[in-house]
Order: sequence, then structure tokens, then C-alpha cells
Amino acid sequence: MLERTFQRWQQKPLWLREEQVGHLFRNRPDLEPAEQARLAALPVAVRKALAVQRMLQLVTEPAIARLAGTCEIDADELIVGSLPPFSVGQGKEFVRYLTEAEEYQGMLDFLNELSPMGHIVPDHGRVVNRGLRAIIGECEQLRTEAPEKTAFYDSVIICLQAVIDYARRMADHVRTKCEQLDATDPRRAHLTAIAERLHRVPAEPAVLSPMRSKPFTWCIAPCTGRWRWCRWAASTRYCSRSTRPTRRRASARAGAGVDGLLLAQAR
Repeated sequence: MLERTFQRWQQKPLWLREEQVGHLFRNRPDLEPAEQARLAALPVAVRKALAVQRMLQLVTEPAIARLAGTCEIDADELIVGSLPPFSVGQGKEFVRYLTEAEEYQGMLDFLNELSPMGHIVPDHGRVVNRGLRAIIGECEQLRTEAPEKTAFYDSVIICLQAVIDYARRMADHVRTKCEQLDATDPRRAHLTAIAERLHRVPAEPAVLSPMRSKPFTWCIAPCTGRWRWCRWAASTRYCSRSTRPTRRRASARAGAGVDGLLLAQAR
């Protein structure tokens, strides 16, 4: 499993093309002009959330996933989910959401939709212990208490619901993989259990399977314009051991955590 995973990274594997991803509202023949104008008038935070939602829909669309390899599932793996490839010129495709005026303004600061503001570390513990549905409920309550932050809370709610829906669509892909196996294959029970978990996690707390919830939500980030910090997190582990010998113990713990994520994802 590890060998196959790293081979995919080193080669130039299948992935989404820019024209398959497109823009949230510009030059979309499936949208009426009035709907395009409505989307363009939304706050940037909400548009970004809708772009994340659309991206997660695209990577799990059966016709696209089959040709682009965005939902590759191995019958032996413990955790499903596909990271974008590390090949040059790949893995940076994301649904754009800015207006032309906003793009020109961003150019002055050398920024665009693929410019994450700093390196971030998600609070995986919050997702594992509470589940995304509880966090959505919290945001709905906070939204009523702080009207000036409505756009922010709306964007969070849209994104978290998009992740829940993504997990359930992944469950459908797992079931499809299961149906391709022989009726006597023992891995059918394993894949069935994975599909059942995806209907529950990460929407609900991952009481019995936290290490399945954590990498699953982690591998979503590179697909939604946050690919830089994911690669940086892995490379920091090696840099810290070679350049900071006085922090060997802390580095070893951090490295073990990153290794565990990568290993679990590859198994």
C-alpha cells in the first residue's frame, strides 16, 4: 500500500483539469445570468465556502472521479480519501470565486484564490470529540448573537455541511468498490464498515475511530485550496529533526503524529 501510494505521488497521475473545475459563477452555461449575478454579489467569505462545497461535489462526481482518479479506493486501506498529487503542475486546481475587479485588486498584492493566509493547524480534536454537526449548531447560535459576523458563520456552516455531504458521497464510492469484490472476499465486511462510519463520522463524534476521522478531514484541505500547509506540515517534521537537535523529544512526538497520519492514509 505504501509503495503504491508513493508511486502515485512520484508519477504524474490522473487528476482534475482546470476546465473541469472552472469558476463558481463566471462563464458557467448551467447558470442563468440572474443566478450568476446573485452569486457575484455575495460576501467573499460565503463565495469561498460555496467554492469549497462545489469542489467537494466535483471530486466525488462519479463521472469525474472515474476519469480523474479523485476517489481512488483500495480494498485494503483503512481510511479512504485521495490527496492531490505532488507532481509539477497538478494538485492546485480549485474552484475560483472572485470577481474580475477583485482579481485585479489582488494582483497588486500578489494574491489570488490559491493564496492561503499563513500556515494553519486545524483543531482536529474539536472535530473528533464533538463532530461537525455540533459545530454547525454552535455557529447557528453565534450567528444570531453577532449579526456583524453573519457572513463568516454562514461560510463555516456551508463548509462543514459540505464536508458531511462529501463523507456520505465517499461512502457511496466505498459501496461501489465493495460490490466489485467477489461475494466471498473477506474485505467486503471491512468496506461495508467503512461506508457505515462515513455516514456517521465526521458528522458525529468519532468515539471509536478518531484516527479514521482525523486523516479523512485532513486530506480534504489540499482539495480546497489549502494544499500548502499540508505539504509544509509533513516537511517540517524532517526539517525540525535535522536542524533542531535540542528539541529532539518534541520533534519526535510531532514527527510521529505526522507519520501516523501519512501511514494511516496510505494503508
